[in-house]
Amino acid sequence: MLLNDQQTQYAYAQCLINLGQNEEADPILQRVIEMDSLSDIAELARTALRDMAHETLRENVDGGLRTDAVFYCLDGIKKFREMGGAKMRTVVYEIAVLGRGGLDINDSAQKYTLTSMPGNFSGLHLVSLMYVGFRQIDPTLDSGIDLSKEFAKAENLAMTM
Repeated sequence: MLLNDQQTQYAYAQCLINLGQNEEADPILQRVIEMDSLSDIAELARTALRDMAHETLRENVDGGLRTDAVFYCLDGIKKFREMGGAKMRTVVYEIAVLGRGGLDINDSAQKYTLTSMPGNFSGLHLVSLMYVGFRQIDPTLDSGIDLSKEFAKAENLAMTM
C-alpha cells in the first residue's frame, strides 16, 4: 500500500469504515487530512470523520438527549446573549475554522482553546456553541451535526431563567 498517497489512504480508510472498523479508520483519515489539508480528498476525510463522530454521539443514549450537549447549548445561549452579535459571530466563526481540522466530540477532555473567548473547551462544547451561534445567525446554516433536540431543550430552560 502506498503510505504517502492521499487517495490510496482515503480509500483504505473507507474500506475500514465499510467493515465497521471506525476506530482503525480514524487515525488514517487524520493522516489523509495532514497530507494535504486543502485538497478535495481531505474534505472527504473531514466529512467521514464528522459522520463517524455523529454516529457515535448518540450511541449510548438510546436516541434520547445528550444532557451534556443540552447544558453546553444553554451555556451558548447565555454567553451569546451577553456578548452581542458581532462578538458572537467572531466566536462562532473561530470555532468553525477550528472545526475544519476536526473536533473530537466524543472525548470530554477540555483540550481546546479560543482566542476570542477565554476558557478550555471539549469538542462537544465547541460544537454546541457553534450550533447555537449558527441558529442565531441564520437557522438554515448547517453546523455539520444535529443538536436540534438538545438546542430546543436548552431554549426551554433558558426561558425559565
